[in-house]
Amino acid sequence: MCSSHNNNSNIVVVQEVVIVVIVIVVIVVVVVVVVVVVVVTVVVLVVMVVVLEVVIVVTVEAAAVDAAAAAAAAAAVVVVVVVVVVVVVALVKVLVVVLVVLALVVVLVVVIVVVVIIITTTIIISLLIVLVFCCTEGYALDKFEMNINSEKIKDKETMFIRSCVYFAK
Repeated sequence: MCSSHNNNSNIVVVQEVVIVVIVIVVIVVVVVVVVVVVVVTVVVLVVMVVVLEVVIVVTVEAAAVDAAAAAAAAAAVVVVVVVVVVVVVALVKVLVVVLVVLALVVVLVVVIVVVVIIITTTIIISLLIVLVFCCTEGYALDKFEMNINSEKIKDKETMFIRSCVYFAK
């Protein structure tokens, strides 16, 4: 009679499995997002460097041909360098924001998981305490059967016994 608390332990096991799955999914999402952001940043930087090299080569070739073309090519180099710097700064800002948001999400998930584990553990301990009292106190069922015929049960001990019988079933 007192050992029929397997349903509660099954629920707890399912909750713990769900928590572990959620944590794994969050970690995978965080890793994927960080990898994507880093790869995009590296690709953009490589493209910028290639564009800058092409502009420099064109500038050097133009300088060999004409002074006016060299001045125009030098202006183009300055524009490309400014664009590269602006894009790199923007990418770094985006990367920092993404990493901060992901860190906050991870912290939030960890806090939620810890709270759920604490609540689950508290419920399990409470149920175990009730079951131990029910199983060790033999008089509980007799006392409950005596008081069940009364219309209103007001004392706390009887309410405890009633819950004891409920959980022991």
